[in-house]
Amino acid sequence: MLAQAIAKAGSSMSFGGRRMDDPDLLDALLYGKDRIDAICGEVGDLPASVRKGDARAWFELAAEGGHAKAMVDYAAFAFEEFPSDADLLDNAAEVVARRERARGYLRRAFEAGEPESLLALAASHGHRAYLGRNMTDALAYWKAYRRTGEGSRLPQGVARMMEAQLLEHANPQQVRDSERRSLEILQAFQQRKAPL
Repeated sequence: MLAQAIAKAGSSMSFGGRRMDDPDLLDALLYGKDRIDAICGEVGDLPASVRKGDARAWFELAAEGGHAKAMVDYAAFAFEEFPSDADLLDNAAEVVARRERARGYLRRAFEAGEPESLLALAASHGHRAYLGRNMTDALAYWKAYRRTGEGSRLPQGVARMMEAQLLEHANPQQVRDSERRSLEILQAFQQRKAPL
């Protein structure tokens, strides 16, 4: 479907400020589809009665049961019930509880050796910043992830786009500091001691 849409629209169509014929964007869209397929795989057809917040509850249940990938993916769904700043403020106590739950899940996934926890930690300090914006840490977790087997297999277009997004918000000092910090994080990851 994606290839057909690109063929019909040609290069005039854009997504996220990039033209649809940009190979990096195509890599990112295909990677995103693969991630969604992995997250939603084997669930069958869900009934129409499923509500928006149900995904979070299921991820929480799986994470509590020890599923490391669910621990990593929990935060991607934890806050979707609160689409605006007003919703976040109106539900501040629940938002704080979910943030702390997400922090704990990421720590457990990190200590279990789940490489995707590094990527989630990069996002949680970068563009998703629910653990507090810190571009040095965001870049450091990203670089540590890229040094894992799983991170090294990330499609090049996806890697370029993700890194560009992080670098766009980082100053030169943060970029320099992130290199040393990434090595510390990678060592802690290999020893299964979360530096959160």
